[in-house]
Amino acid sequence: MTRSKCTAIGVLALLALLPAAPAGASALLPGDTGTVPTFLGPFSSVPPVTFLFDSGVTTVTFGPAGSQVTVRFGEDIIKDPFAPLFSCGADCLDFVLQTQMVSGPAGATVVLNSISMNTFGTSAVDVGWLLDSATYHAPSGVDRGPLGDVVTFDFSPGIPTGASVDTSQILVIRTDRTSFSPQNFVGFSATITFADGSTATPSVLYSVQTEPVPEPSTMMLVAGGALLGALGRRRRAARN
Repeated sequence: MTRSKCTAIGVLALLALLPAAPAGASALLPGDTGTVPTFLGPFSSVPPVTFLFDSGVTTVTFGPAGSQVTVRFGEDIIKDPFAPLFSCGADCLDFVLQTQMVSGPAGATVVLNSISMNTFGTSAVDVGWLLDSATYHAPSGVDRGPLGDVVTFDFSPGIPTGASVDTSQILVIRTDRTSFSPQNFVGFSATITFADGSTATPSVLYSVQTEPVPEPSTMMLVAGGALLGALGRRRRAARN
């Protein structure tokens, strides 16, 4: 990502100086809808984490001709850095997402309504979000499919295009999993309102090949616009 608002602006302080983000308290059972995700604190409060997978920046365009929407996103899989929530403790896996609404049809108004991920089966799931920027959008609620595999973050009235307001906060799915599948899907749903008042609702499921990061290591998160995978922009801890 080359836009200045997404440029890293500094390395976080030493872990010893950082308060741990609070444990989540928004358990999400199969079939649950409208669950309010836990605010886990500012992004700057997160201590160093162990990365197991980093998707990097991915751009996805979806919808039929004349109704195409483009988003950028990233996904990371990390070992849970917060106060223990499940019995697996620090070995539990967190799935982290962040998305930017890039564009829609010329002359139309477009908003991103939801961001989804599947890979959870019947695992225990707790949902939350981290504050990355005051102008970014926090989820209004979270749903889980009846079989448990799909978790969907909803945004009302939606994430629009436009500098400083086109991005989700950092979405965190905490689980009791200790391993992850070689593939999962990230989904997006948008609403387009054309000048004549007509609407379209394109959606997509995008396949992510979750190959592990070679020699996973503990890294400092980089503050300020860690966009597109939330934790995707990072550097090794220079201080410990």
